[in-house]
Formats: sequence, structure tokens, C-alpha cells
Amino acid sequence: MSGIGKVNAALTTTLLLEHFRPKQLLFTGIAGAMNPTLHPGDIVVGQLVAHHDYGGRMPEGMLRVPTKNPYVFTDNPIFFPADSGLVAISKVAAKDIQLQSIGEYKPQIITGTIITGDVFLADTKLNQQLQKEYNSDAVEMEGAAVAQICYQEKVPFIIIRSLSDSADDTAVLDFKKYGKTAAENSAMLILEMLKLLRK
Repeated sequence: MSGIGKVNAALTTTLLLEHFRPKQLLFTGIAGAMNPTLHPGDIVVGQLVAHHDYGGRMPEGMLRVPTKNPYVFTDNPIFFPADSGLVAISKVAAKDIQLQSIGEYKPQIITGTIITGDVFLADTKLNQQLQKEYNSDAVEMEGAAVAQICYQEKVPFIIIRSLSDSADDTAVLDFKKYGKTAAENSAMLILEMLKLLRK
């Protein structure tokens, strides 16, 4: 339970790593869709995770600037890579679960790119702009902060998000309508992964 936003997520992750020393970290929740082929209820397993609001926003788009690792004074990657082993486990787990449907739609699970910023995105035009800049599949408010802390501390991680809306002009209404089902779908995948990790 990190709370909303990147500062809360980074603080919670730091405390978690410091006090419990986990071997790996799985972080989940809900997000908005950016890939136009995705819909509420779908799940994006974040193979790559990036900040979309760090750097300089210029008239021609976002000037990407890497975050810094303050301990060793080096640049972090723009896109933080998930642990390949955890991604592989997510694919196995996906075969063993039945996600809750949204009406007649049967949700899918994909591996893709998730971007993070300290705003709830409910703007079709900005969604399209960011999707073009980052080739992103989902947008949310915590994942890259978690990923950055784990990357700097050398802790394997994975960010998994189920879609509650399409991060567009109707996102607020869709979030209220589909948020609960999306959260339950993401939890379902995580629980199945935990079963596999215990074996």
C-alpha cells in the first residue's frame, strides 16, 4: 500500500527494502491504457518502465533526461527493465488464470511498456502525444519510482498493471466503472505468480 504518486511509492519502496530485505519485488495496481488495442480489464506486464514527466517539456515534445543514481553519480536508464525471470513467471501464471470479463469483453495479458507521472491522465490529446513519444502501453502514477529504487538497490522487480480506463477524456467515468474489476484482475495474476515463486 504505497499511497498515490511517485514520492509515496519511492518512500514506501525504500522502507520496504531497508526493513524486510526482499529478494525481489512485485508491484501491481491499476493504470490507464495508451495502446489503442487495449481495453479496461486488460493487464500490462511492464517489461520496461519509464518516467514521462522527468526532463524538459519542449514545444516539440518531451526532452528525456535520465534520473541520477545519487550513490554512485551515474545516469539511470530512461527505461528501467523488469527482471527477465519475473517476466517469464508472469507469462506462465497468465496461462493458469481466468480474468474477469468487462461485459462481453474477455481481457488479455500483454508484456509492454508502462510510463509513470504524478498526474492522473484524462486527456486524449496528451495520451496520444505521450504514446507516440514513449511507445507506451499503459500510464500510471507510481511504477517508475518503484523501478528506479529497485534498480539502484539492485533488487529484481516487476511492475504489473491492470487497465481501469483509457487515460482519455472519459477516464474519470471509466475509472469509477471499471476500477474494481481491474484491481481484482491484477491481484489475480500476482497471486498466481506468488504460487509459482514458492515452488
